[in-house]
Amino acid sequence: LAFAVPPDSIRADAPPPLLRDAAAAAPPTWQASIAALVGLDPDTRCFGSLAWAHLTHLNYLSPGSDLDLLWEVADEHAATSFALTLMVVDATAPMRIDGELLTPQGRAVQWREWASDAPELLVKALHANGVTPRAEMFA
Repeated sequence: LAFAVPPDSIRADAPPPLLRDAAAAAPPTWQASIAALVGLDPDTRCFGSLAWAHLTHLNYLSPGSDLDLLWEVADEHAATSFALTLMVVDATAPMRIDGELLTPQGRAVQWREWASDAPELLVKALHANGVTPRAEMFA
């Protein structure tokens, strides 16, 4: 969803909530996977339906909901290592684990896409989205 509001109407701005803080809003069946994800990176952030459920105390989750996450990675090696570890957690998770790896340059790529051997990746950035060569992700 996109909204246009006058800047002076924005009362607060904050990063997405930490997964460890939002975990209480998740279904009981998700708790073991969330604990494993927080164990991998305590600074894991969430967005999407779990974040909205946590922030509003309303039920945004359904049986088909996925878990949308954001991880900061320092370099190509860290991104690859982290994505491979995520594959292990994802294999037994009761929900789909979606999420993006965020580079220090402000580029984000879906973790499964990074784990693939694709030479070009669909990358999101603050001012533009597009296809980027893998070799340029951390440049």
